[in-house]
Amino acid sequence: AVETDDGGSSVSRLAVFLNEMFLLLLDMLRSRRVPMDRSLTSTQRTVQLFWQSLRENVEHLALEWTVQRMAKECGLGVTRFTHCTRELANMTPGQCLNHYRLEAAQQMLVIRPDLTVTQVALACGFGSGQYFSSLFRTAHGVTPARYRESMREGSDRNHGRSSF
Repeated sequence: AVETDDGGSSVSRLAVFLNEMFLLLLDMLRSRRVPMDRSLTSTQRTVQLFWQSLRENVEHLALEWTVQRMAKECGLGVTRFTHCTRELANMTPGQCLNHYRLEAAQQMLVIRPDLTVTQVALACGFGSGQYFSSLFRTAHGVTPARYRESMREGSDRNHGRSSF
């Protein structure tokens, strides 16, 4: 295959090297007993990594998630996914999703003063600014606009330190 690659694209050469690497890896695994680390392959670990990924990527939070879609993303059934989420976060998947969206929105309200409250809500995956404001007020005791204003006032007073 390498010799017939007249164009010099190196694709064939790369395929040969990869095959050789996989054969060497297979030989190594056959010659040694490699213990399986269950903590790296558990269902709970899969769900934990899923939530961690959502939490770290606002773009992912903004997607239209259903419990079925989240479970499918983890390769699990809805019941198992819900059970693991409850064990990890003591919340339902919907509550957990809203919790992480609220966290992201709280940060965005402070670092993106150029965005309206509705724009922040939509960027974090909420269907409307009104729904977001209602959840935010329940969670934090103030409206998103008042929270943003308080953070700005605290920052002005403390030269960069927030009052919350």
